Amino acid sequence: MPDMRKSFLVLILLGLLAVTACGAGVRAVPTLSHDFTTATPDPGYPTAMPTFTPTPAALGSPENPVVFAFVDPAPSAEQQAAFNDLASLLGGHLRMSVQSRFYNNYGDLEFALQQNQVHFAWLKPVQYLLASQKGLATALVVTNHLGVTGYGVQFLGHSDSKFTSYFNVGTHSATADANVALAQLSGLR
Repeated sequence: MPDMRKSFLVLILLGLLAVTACGAGVRAVPTLSHDFTTATPDPGYPTAMPTFTPTPAALGSPENPVVFAFVDPAPSAEQQAAFNDLASLLGGHLRMSVQSRFYNNYGDLEFALQQNQVHFAWLKPVQYLLASQKGLATALVVTNHLGVTGYGVQFLGHSDSKFTSYFNVGTHSATADANVALAQLSGLR
């Protein structure tokens, strides 16, 4: 009896499957006319062709020289000659194209730094602080003059910082020992 039930269920399922497969579905009714209208194309501009991005010349090549800069509104002929000599000396040793430029003011130099037109610059302390705060400059070189690496240094502080000045502006000399003057800076970093 159970075999008969299974056989009966299988026959019913096969019948339903055959009726469903051969049954009438949605059929497209043929028409005697055709719609010959076409959609109006978009009146917009044609698609732009891709353009090639030019590859910049390598840094240090004649088309893209390494640029050293200095702020001086009226450089002397001697300064210009020395700066040009430095650029040619560096260019010769590095086998790169190196140029030197003078800028009239810090604003012009900062703009050139923002545009990546200047790669190295000599800056005064306040100029360096402004440029480094904007992410335009980082100190990379320590100078050594005649074997001496220790120089007089300017420490800049806000007027509300309560630092004591140990410098006499009239005589241009220190009024205290360096250890006494620098002791007030201990532990501030």
